[in-house]
Amino acid sequence: MSTTVPGTLRCTNSTVSYRLNPSIAPEYVLTLNNLCQENGWELDVTYERSGPQDDETWTAVVLIDHLEKGRGNGRNKKSAKAEACRLVLEENGWM
Repeated sequence: MSTTVPGTLRCTNSTVSYRLNPSIAPEYVLTLNNLCQENGWELDVTYERSGPQDDETWTAVVLIDHLEKGRGNGRNKKSAKAEACRLVLEENGWM
């Protein structure tokens, strides 16, 4: 039997069932990392830099089990990684 805590969102797809609490939803990197660990998936992030040195744009590429799952852009690696993780979570219905 499954119970849902009030104030949480229940996210499901054919291979995973995961509950996200809206108060921690901004922690996209942590959430995706935990989800991958719970399901035995290998999570990796690679980075690409573009633009002039004084106006760089970073692209983070999220790989799960060696397959590209999403890309995010930002002014630094941290923001690019957070954006990529957010997109992966949203596009797969995990949040």
